[in-house]
Amino acid sequence: SSGINAEWPLRPGKLERKGRLPCIGCTEPAHWRCIECDENYCQDHSDFHHKSRATCDHRILTFKQILLSPRSLSTMRNQYCTTHNNKPLEIFCKDCNRAICTLCAVTQHKTHETREVAEAVAALKAKVDALKPQISMSLYSLRQALTRVKTAAREVNVDSQVSSRKVSGMIEVCISAVREKERELVSDLEKKKRQNTEIINSQKELLEGELSSMQTGREFVERAFIGSEVEV
Repeated sequence: SSGINAEWPLRPGKLERKGRLPCIGCTEPAHWRCIECDENYCQDHSDFHHKSRATCDHRILTFKQILLSPRSLSTMRNQYCTTHNNKPLEIFCKDCNRAICTLCAVTQHKTHETREVAEAVAALKAKVDALKPQISMSLYSLRQALTRVKTAAREVNVDSQVSSRKVSGMIEVCISAVREKERELVSDLEKKKRQNTEIINSQKELLEGELSSMQTGREFVERAFIGSEVEV
């Protein structure tokens, strides 16, 4: 019923938080669940359900089994027809590409190409086995290609580092050459400065000497005409 299904799927700890789920047939707490009917049962109704001719082939699990292995529940449900409950999926419809039950095969799918599930699985397995060598070769080629790509990536990284070091080295060489040229130019300038200073100082001393001589001569002439003409 909807009241019971609303409590599904079960989660660990849910029973402890909200109280035990009731049996579908009485007020006793449920410990079992029928996978086909999607209903919960107490011990007595679970036994009755299992012994009944209409439901004797149903799979009944404890809540603990379901909680410990929820995937098994999903797998069990997927093995039975959703249209005709309790009918196992024994036929494969090639036109619809899905598994169906025998009732579906003689009704909705009666004009379709069908075969037994086991036969379809065997045919599919044969195709997969035939493809295995090709898949192995493809995997080998992909691994080889991946190895080459990884090697190329490492080489690119190494080349980049080498080129970076070369560029850094060239820059250092250029800087050293510029600094050396700078020192040479500064040295030449200092040398020319000293030479020009020496020339200027020599010319200065020469001019100062000539100026001193001229001043001495002028003073002498001026003093010579101060006395009498006889003295001159």
